[in-house]
Amino acid sequence: MNKKILFPFSFEKNFHRGYSWTMELASRLNATPFFFTVIPSHQPDQNPVSNVYHSLLEARGNYLQYFRLAKTGKSIPKTERLIEKGDFTWSLIRFVKKTKFDIIVVDLQASELSPTTLQDVVENANGVIVLPDQKEAPVNSLAGPSKAIEKRIRQDFYDILAQSNLYKVPSNFFHTLGRDKSLFNFLHGLFRKSQNPL
Repeated sequence: MNKKILFPFSFEKNFHRGYSWTMELASRLNATPFFFTVIPSHQPDQNPVSNVYHSLLEARGNYLQYFRLAKTGKSIPKTERLIEKGDFTWSLIRFVKKTKFDIIVVDLQASELSPTTLQDVVENANGVIVLPDQKEAPVNSLAGPSKAIEKRIRQDFYDILAQSNLYKVPSNFFHTLGRDKSLFNFLHGLFRKSQNPL
């Protein structure tokens, strides 16, 4: 059965980092990423759904331009969009109660979840990865040979994973990631670095 990953986001915030990281995770787990957002009931815009699609296209363009440069041979995960109307927190909690995902990726800076309402999501989820706060502006370009770009993308992916908070993550998560040769190489390099401090 195909694995499913949920990434809740507010289309009015910058969610590019979380979008790209979720896409990379889906690629490594051979999973389908679902992008969930909510349009407020009181939205004054006549066609708010078009704003959601525009935001998602922008995030996808950012991902394709900066994160897939070195991966011309790999296929890009097929994505699904989930758009609801109402209150973000209430709609998300109601949604995760009735629909199970293997992993929910949460970026508090890109959603309207507070740390306290995050507990409700964790309680009703199979596994949650909360991305760390982003202290610096994202890198807007990657330059150099494709192998160097691939290494940088991999390094960034696993650095973010190492700094993330994991809740109820299924045991097979690390087993599946462990089949990723790049993870082994990354952890091997990290271990060697820690053995040889400067």
